[in-house]
Amino acid sequence: MSEVIMSISIPLDDEHYLRRECNFCKKEFKIEIDEEDLKKQTEMLMQNYLDKDNHESKEEDNEIEAQVYYCPYCGQEAEMKTFWTIPQIEYIQTYVKNYVNNIINEKLIKEMEKINRRSNGIISFKGEKIQYIKPFIAPEENDMEKYRLKCCNKEIKVENVKGAIYCFYCGFKHEV
Repeated sequence: MSEVIMSISIPLDDEHYLRRECNFCKKEFKIEIDEEDLKKQTEMLMQNYLDKDNHESKEEDNEIEAQVYYCPYCGQEAEMKTFWTIPQIEYIQTYVKNYVNNIINEKLIKEMEKINRRSNGIISFKGEKIQYIKPFIAPEENDMEKYRLKCCNKEIKVENVKGAIYCFYCGFKHEV
């Protein structure tokens, strides 16, 4: 099986923070992330869409997925892959759909057209190539306030926090 390499760039804000969303409370926050970690997370999400039936994965991916993180607002714990925002997921899905559509266009439609020409009218096939969808995601804004997580010595960005926030990395509750 051949390996497919796609380069997808998810926008970060000016300070290199990635927008995340809790699946439970639906509130957004941002975490600081380096390019390599973002690339790994994006690749794992794409791989999930391409290999829905394939349960084999790299040990490294399993370790990253098994690690638990916490929503800064509600404290709910979940794996990193669950914190994508809807626009981020749709953006990545567009790349995957374009990849699959290209395979259909190149392998199926072209081959059927060849059979059509060779059959001298015995076999008739009318099909149109699936169009490319231009992926779009809005640039990331600096719209949240930074908060230092003393427990893990890291920072996150949050909106309108009253009372307490939980550390994204260890779940420790910080009074604001």
